[in-house]
Amino acid sequence: MTRAQLSFASAALLLALSSSAPAQVGNTAYADLAGNQAKARFSAAGHQLQSPDWKEGLTVPYLPGLPATSTLAAASLWMGGEDETGGRRFAGQDGYFADMPGTDFFPGPIDPATGAAPYGRDFNRIWAVTRYDILSLLADYEDNGLVDDPIPERLRDWPGAGNPFFEAANGFPMPNQELAPFYDRNSNGAYEPQLGEYPVIGEQYPDVIPEQMLWWVYNDVEAPHTSFPAFLPVGAEVQNLAFAFNCTDNPMLNTAIFIRHKVIKRAGGPLSDFRLGYWFAPRLGCSDDDALGCDTLLHTAYVYNFDALDGVENGCLCYGGPTFCEKTPAQAVSFLNVPMASFLYSPYNTLWPFAGPPPLSPYANLHGLWSYDTPMSVGGDGYDPGNPATTPYAFFSLPADPDGWSMYAVGYNPPAYGILSAPGTTFQQGDELILDLALSYHRQEGCCFCAAGFFGAGNLFSAAYHGRWAAVLCPADGAITAARRRLLLFHNTISILKGQITIFFYRKSGKGLECIPPLSFST
Repeated sequence: MTRAQLSFASAALLLALSSSAPAQVGNTAYADLAGNQAKARFSAAGHQLQSPDWKEGLTVPYLPGLPATSTLAAASLWMGGEDETGGRRFAGQDGYFADMPGTDFFPGPIDPATGAAPYGRDFNRIWAVTRYDILSLLADYEDNGLVDDPIPERLRDWPGAGNPFFEAANGFPMPNQELAPFYDRNSNGAYEPQLGEYPVIGEQYPDVIPEQMLWWVYNDVEAPHTSFPAFLPVGAEVQNLAFAFNCTDNPMLNTAIFIRHKVIKRAGGPLSDFRLGYWFAPRLGCSDDDALGCDTLLHTAYVYNFDALDGVENGCLCYGGPTFCEKTPAQAVSFLNVPMASFLYSPYNTLWPFAGPPPLSPYANLHGLWSYDTPMSVGGDGYDPGNPATTPYAFFSLPADPDGWSMYAVGYNPPAYGILSAPGTTFQQGDELILDLALSYHRQEGCCFCAAGFFGAGNLFSAAYHGRWAAVLCPADGAITAARRRLLLFHNTISILKGQITIFFYRKSGKGLECIPPLSFST
């Protein structure tokens, strides 16, 4: 089978990725993840989701040529811990890509031998591959055990360890260290696309091939921090992977994106109580009527609309920008492989008591505390010093519960950021930590969930939002045979599904890609 025969790839996606040259805003490269009906922009310096003009964020549902409405405006990985002197070390972003007010992250890996980051300009880019690239190579290889056709350009570029084509394709030599993941067919530790090897989302998932994958790497040691300048560096290299599946018969999967952060301690001394977190800025159409909440069992934070219409003053207008109007959705941010140890919010442009001046606020917020290490309290806005009812989880009740603690129940919804964090651990030289995230979109036709119990058990949001997308379909078409289907399972999938596993498949047909009815079973 030749590449020409594999006509099932998305023409729009191939057009978007037709050039391997990195796009830039100012001095920072960026790329768009647009493999399904969710579109998100990522920068090589750690900014996530936002477009350079601020007009788009995480755009869902994304359809090329139609007006774009966002659910999140911006996001970033956060990290921090205490060094051996008791000093607090931290790195993260809190600004927008458009004006780049500051950064704690810099493109490129860290040299494990020196603890320095000498590659920045070379690695100021994001590598992208498509499902079409991979399946065309596999079809070529599995025909006769040889790669006879030219290797797809994006597979030649891929920064897998030992790639013999890397320097010629990228213009600089491949560092002698493990970087982007790939299927190592012969287990020799080298990426060899000429032998039928290809990029993967993880070495343990060789048969899980998304519609699109992005990979990039940054560090927090190359230069002084300017986003949170009061903190010394963590000494971390962050290898990032974002991917999406295209399955039009499964709306949840078709509007979700997945992000993997692999954080490696390359420099500096050990850190205690080290936490990874995810900071995000909601913009569910119009941000003025957004509300935040969390589900502690599902390790998820979510954004929902505070009233029946998305817009200002109970209308569908929002300062000239697009809104969801009466079709109000919810946007979820979920930890897949680790528990959510805390969820805290911080009103926009607000300092004490919620955020406070650096260096107090970001480190405390990452650890589920207000500024000056003040614990959150249950009730009202969560700030009530001396109240013995404390919690690390803000607004943990369902909005439909009139007696619970939610923004809707207490009548409080300032435009606010959200910060999820993972449990603390010791982080020392050579340690690797992985944070798997899913950003998923949910909407029930004709239902205002904030007033009509959209979060209640037994309805669409409860069934869908409670993690069913964590069991991700795997392709079985083209060069992938039915016998090689795999289920992509993150560590806590079964607990998320509460005893119910749903497996989705898709295949090539005369209509293009179609979903095979899912298989569900109880555990």
